[in-house]
Amino acid sequence: MDECSEEFIPAELADVTDRPFEPYVHDQQNAEVLALVLDSAHATSTLRWNVVDDIRREGADAGLDPEGPEIRELVLAMAYGLRLSARGEPSGCALGPLSGSGANAYPPAVPDVDDEVVSLWRDLAEKVQHPGAKARLNDLLFLRRDGNPYIRATTAIDAYLADVDVTAEADLTQAQGLVRAWDLTRSVGDLAREAKVRSAMLSAAENTMKGESKWPGVVLPLIGALSTKPKESKKASRGGPAGAGDDARIDALLEEAWRAYEEGWLRSELADYLRRRAQTPDETQAANRREAQAYIDEALSRPGLVRLSILESAVRVARDYGLTDLVERATALMQAIPKADLGLVVMSTSVSIPPDYIERWLAPFTNYSDWRFGLEYFLSTDCPSGDLATLKSQTEQIAKTTGFLLAISSMKLNADGLPRWTSTPDDGGYADRLSETANHYAMNRGRLLATGLVRMAERYGVPSESELMVTLSRRGAADSTIAASVARAFIHFWNEDYEACVHVAAARFESVARLLLRELDEGIYRTQAADTPGGYPGLYALLKKLDELALDESWAYFLRWLLAAPEGPNLRNEIAHGFVTRIGPGYAALILRALTLLSTVVAPQPQEWAEEKDGIHPLVTSIADPAAPRSREDLLKLLGKPVPVAAVWPARPGVVGRLARGGATATRVAAVALAALSRRLEGGG
Repeated sequence: MDECSEEFIPAELADVTDRPFEPYVHDQQNAEVLALVLDSAHATSTLRWNVVDDIRREGADAGLDPEGPEIRELVLAMAYGLRLSARGEPSGCALGPLSGSGANAYPPAVPDVDDEVVSLWRDLAEKVQHPGAKARLNDLLFLRRDGNPYIRATTAIDAYLADVDVTAEADLTQAQGLVRAWDLTRSVGDLAREAKVRSAMLSAAENTMKGESKWPGVVLPLIGALSTKPKESKKASRGGPAGAGDDARIDALLEEAWRAYEEGWLRSELADYLRRRAQTPDETQAANRREAQAYIDEALSRPGLVRLSILESAVRVARDYGLTDLVERATALMQAIPKADLGLVVMSTSVSIPPDYIERWLAPFTNYSDWRFGLEYFLSTDCPSGDLATLKSQTEQIAKTTGFLLAISSMKLNADGLPRWTSTPDDGGYADRLSETANHYAMNRGRLLATGLVRMAERYGVPSESELMVTLSRRGAADSTIAASVARAFIHFWNEDYEACVHVAAARFESVARLLLRELDEGIYRTQAADTPGGYPGLYALLKKLDELALDESWAYFLRWLLAAPEGPNLRNEIAHGFVTRIGPGYAALILRALTLLSTVVAPQPQEWAEEKDGIHPLVTSIADPAAPRSREDLLKLLGKPVPVAAVWPARPGVVGRLARGGATATRVAAVALAALSRRLEGGG
């Protein structure tokens, strides 16, 4: 079998895959022996998840084939997993396959189990004595709806209770069994048993909190079930009245857990349980306040970047609950963290490209007799972040090789060290990793563009504003105001005033985007509504609209990434908020390329070009009438391919080059994620 096509084989089946599958055929006469095997396996197993191995051993001791269908079905019956509810879901515990779904479920979904196997479960349920085996078999039969559901459920409940010593510290398996028993009581409306299970859960949780581990993974599910209001007797179908439980003991348990678990995420879960038990709106709001304050308290005990991350969570929680004072408090604490305390480090990766490739690519900036040819070459360069499909493909390849890193959330900071954007688990960090891949290409190419522009000025001198304006007008920017602004941005660059360059370019870029959409007759202006004044939408919305209409997807992604995406440099918003005070030539060159891409589209394009002579790039010889109206279709086509013949970026050719580029990108992404993980581990979070 080809290595890439191998399938995962669960450990419980690994020993039986070398022989043909033999369907199970039930023989009632074997039930007694198989019941003894199950009882012995449960009695001798020190850890519940090892019971499947003990089944094979006990089966062999009883003279049964450890690889035969009888033992296989016993193993599968005990291999179903109990899964506690995740945070945010109603408390409970479900019994079902360990992994997969449908035909790929392991073990098979209970409704899909063969009737012959169900007959085995039925006979074993009557014969086994160990409460662990009895609970599992009757629970499976309840899910299968085999026999009387109430009798199946209550038999399983009683067995789950008998399998737990509530006077001792509980482990995860016992906590799962108790919560599952509680879940079953509510499924069948047995109030008397619900009260009995609640009492057992309370004792188990109290004794666990008295132990050394105080393991939250055991205690919190028990507290969650205890914090859920008991079933109303009028809604229950069977049993006597359910006791409300010892409210004072539950409250004391909650407070003890609050003191023991200092991490904000654990206290968030406890706050959920406090809200469940709240009797008044004031009690609910008090729980909200405690949750937000818990993050602030934890942050104060953590260093640098970990403190910043926790305070960001505090702001989010406090804002969700309308706690303005705590929002302000957490924000003030974030602002007070010195950037030097954040532990930020510069990480670099490299890929070797022979110098001649770089120099050949830079040559057209200065090879010709006039600077206008060099500027023309600048305007013909391709998308700096590269082809979007290639970016996505590389990001997906990185995810395959460093998949666990994608689960690590990553935070983008503003220039003053405050959090701007944090990746969420919803996309598995994909947007952030795609941005990192784009950044790898764009920043290197931004340096190349900057080098080319600098060499132009060194050879030809800095052109005058009027000369630049005329040249840019010939390239499409026929609006004199726009052409003059673009010219000034270039002059600021050549004067090494990169801050002024990006301020001028970013502001003008937004106006160019508006002009294009207005020419396309898109209704983008928002009229006044109530107290909200009229105006145009923000840059992100403008770029999204251009992308939806026709703008080449690779350029659309680059423009959003550079100027308006929170996971990217976000330069337009950083500039608007006064964060950009020190910026290098690479970023300045990228924003000039972004501006010139659209500014050369806002007016009619050249109709004719001079023929190339002696290897010299052509200059415009005739210009379309700026006043001539353009059809919507023509403009959409132009946006779809804004650079008809692009200058290819320098790269090592062939397989070696592709591997080197991919390896460097993967290393960079992995390094960023590992640094985030390292900071979390150092901070204890």
